[in-house]
Amino acid sequence: MQGFAYEGSGGLRVSVRTADAALPVAGARVTVWNGEGGEPIATLTTDRSGNTEVLALPAPRASASLSPGSGGAYAVYRLTVESEGYYRQENREVPVFDGVLSLQSAA
Repeated sequence: MQGFAYEGSGGLRVSVRTADAALPVAGARVTVWNGEGGEPIATLTTDRSGNTEVLALPAPRASASLSPGSGGAYAVYRLTVESEGYYRQENREVPVFDGVLSLQSAA
C-alpha cells in the first residue's frame, strides 16, 4: 500500500443487503479505493450473510486528533459495490479511525 503516511490502523467491514435491508446479498464484489482516485486497495466478496471479511486499513493515529494542526482524525476511503442483478453503488468519504472497526452498509 504505497502512498500512505499513516502510522495507525483501523478495520473496515461492509454489509451488503437488498433495499430495506430485507435480505443479504451473497457474492457481491466490494472494491476499496484510497480517497477519490488511484488504484484499488483491495477487492472483497461478501459471504452468505452479506458481509465482507474485516479489512485492515491505514489510518492516522488516534493521538493525532489531540493536537490542533496535527492532521485529520481519520482516513477517507471510497467503496464500489457490484452484484449481478443489482445497481452498482458507490460510497464516498468512508471514514476509518485508528483502532476502530468501521461498519459500512450498502443497499
